[in-house]
Amino acid sequence: MAHHGFALVLGLLGYLLLAECSVFINQQKASSVLHRYRRYNTGYLEELLQGNLERECIEEVCNFEEAREVFEDDAQTVVFWKTYIDVCSTNNGDCGQICRNEGRGRVVCSCVDGYNLLEDQKTCEPSGPFSCGTITLPEPITPRLSLDQSHINDTKSHQVKSSIAQVVLPRRIPTQEWGQFNSWKGQVPWQVYMFSFDREGFCEGVLISDKWVLTAAHCMEHEPTTVVAGEYDTKTFEHTEQPRQIARVFQHPSYNETSKYENNLALLELRPPFILNKYITPICIGNSMLTKYLLKQGRGSVSGWWELDYLKKVSTTLQRADIEYVNQVNCLQKNETQSSPNTFCAGHPTFVKKVYEVNSGAPVATERNSTWFLTGIATCGAECTGDKPYNIFTSVTNYIEWIHSVIRGEQ
Repeated sequence: MAHHGFALVLGLLGYLLLAECSVFINQQKASSVLHRYRRYNTGYLEELLQGNLERECIEEVCNFEEAREVFEDDAQTVVFWKTYIDVCSTNNGDCGQICRNEGRGRVVCSCVDGYNLLEDQKTCEPSGPFSCGTITLPEPITPRLSLDQSHINDTKSHQVKSSIAQVVLPRRIPTQEWGQFNSWKGQVPWQVYMFSFDREGFCEGVLISDKWVLTAAHCMEHEPTTVVAGEYDTKTFEHTEQPRQIARVFQHPSYNETSKYENNLALLELRPPFILNKYITPICIGNSMLTKYLLKQGRGSVSGWWELDYLKKVSTTLQRADIEYVNQVNCLQKNETQSSPNTFCAGHPTFVKKVYEVNSGAPVATERNSTWFLTGIATCGAECTGDKPYNIFTSVTNYIEWIHSVIRGEQ
């Protein structure tokens, strides 16, 4: 009996050893089966990951209370939460152009028409030679300055030389009043101007595609018939100008002539389309989020054929000036007026002259990664600000969907 019991124990032991061989596998095989794949992290939350934050908010969707349980601190939770729900608000989500929040601290980057997204899934590259917002090297000429010689004794140009070509770059000109200077030919290739049959009602606009122009709605009071692109000096024919007829006009549906500086935008469809080149290139229009981000960058540029104070007449050469975006508090203090949600203040501490009626429709542009985006339109002149230091412009932020819907033929 004892012999049979001993044999039974040996049999059970052998069975268990055999079972272990069939159940347990080596570490490499086990890892290939049981490996836990961590989900993508954009990098914005790396410094904030504590405790079970990754499990709660990265791999799963968390609410504010769950995030608060992780940080156990209100201030840290608020900082994390702003980034978690709106990554695009921080440096545009590191996207070169369009940023879209995907939740869980993630974003998807994309590009405007005419650009390709590179392999890094962030950077945008022009797909053609005249993609929107690009500036081909301007002509190597010395710009004719906006000041007479008595004012520019110290404004000599810097010369940049190479073995291939010589380009004369103007130094920023400090002036007593305006600070403006002539642009280079080809420096603002999206700038256009318009006129009527009797060449009255001079207004400006900005080219946003090969056949669409955005301008101020009140410019339509002059019944313009023709738009000219590729213009630099209005008194000289330079063989770069292209005139086009206005085929259709779309004023913003909420524009009211009795309140000229609300919704003061109009789209013009031209026929035939412009032939794009280094003198005629449209400006880019981002989405609302990108445009808001660009306005927060603090600086942009405005261009146009405005009045030169010392000459008491409108310049014949295209002008360009840097401007600073001004917050509502400073605008209220200096201008004694407050811009509306659809407008913004801009100017420069040394500027005392403003973009008045003669510049209606002129574009305000902001650069990002060597690409220029439209941020505003000059629509509000002396009637809004008088002799105050800042101009008020219409922001395109809240009108982008309307612009696209008109171009798509939905209105």
